[in-house]
Amino acid sequence: MRLPATSVAFCLAIASPAIASARSPGTAAHVVEPQEFSQAVEFYQSRRYEEARAAFASVREHYRPVASVPDNPSTRAAFHEMECLRRLGDLDALHKALAAFDPTPLTRPVQIRQVGIYALWEALRVKDWQALDRLAQAYQGIPLPGDQRAQVAYCHGLALEGLGRTEDALDAHQTALTADAGATEEIARQAALRILAIHRADPEVKLALAGQPAPRGKSRLAEAAAVASLFVKSLGGGAPLPAEFQVLLETAAAGS
Repeated sequence: MRLPATSVAFCLAIASPAIASARSPGTAAHVVEPQEFSQAVEFYQSRRYEEARAAFASVREHYRPVASVPDNPSTRAAFHEMECLRRLGDLDALHKALAAFDPTPLTRPVQIRQVGIYALWEALRVKDWQALDRLAQAYQGIPLPGDQRAQVAYCHGLALEGLGRTEDALDAHQTALTADAGATEEIARQAALRILAIHRADPEVKLALAGQPAPRGKSRLAEAAAVASLFVKSLGGGAPLPAEFQVLLETAAAGS
C-alpha cells in the first residue's frame, strides 16, 4: 500500500533540523505547568500509558483556551497523548490524533523532532516499505537522542524486512535494541523478537539447529540464543518467550 503524500506532509514540514533549531525555548512565553499535567507525566513515566493518555486528554481539553500560547499545557498534553498512543502501539488512533494536532505552539526541539518522526510510524501503519525506508534514511547522520534513534531504527528494520533485505534489517533491529540501552522497553522488546524471527527463518540456522555443518548458521544461532536469553531475563518484561523461539533458549542452555 502506498503512503498518501498528505498523510505525512505536515510531519515532514516541521521535521527539518533547520526549523527545529530556529524555535528557541529561551525566547518562548511559558505557561506554568499545572498540577494535573504533572500527575499525567507521573503516570507516563510509570509506564501506565492508558491512565496517562486519559489524564493528558483531560488537560488538553481543560486548557484548550490557551492553546495558541507557545509551549502551552493543552498542546503539550496533546503531544504526550500521542506519545501514549505510540507506546501502546495504537497506530490507527495515533493517525487520527496526528491529523487533528496543531504543532505550531511547540517550542521544545525534542518534541518538534518527534512529530517529524511520526511520519515513519504513519508509513509503518500503512505498510509502505519504500516510503518508510526513505524516511528512515533521511535521519542517518542526524544526531538523535537514544529513544528517537531506537524508533527510527526499529521502523527502518521493519521496512527492510518488508523489502526483503534481511541482513540490513538485522543491523537496524540491533540498533533499535541498544540505542537507548533498552530503556524504551516496548521497542527493545519488539526489536528482539524481530531479530529472533529473522534468525529462526535463516536456512543456515535451521541446519545448525539440526546439528548439520553450517559455520555461519552456528554463529547466527549463538547470536539468537543470546537475544532469547536476554528476552527472558529482562527484555520480555515478564512476558514468556514465544513458543517458536524456545529452541533457541535450549541452545543457550546447552552451550552454557
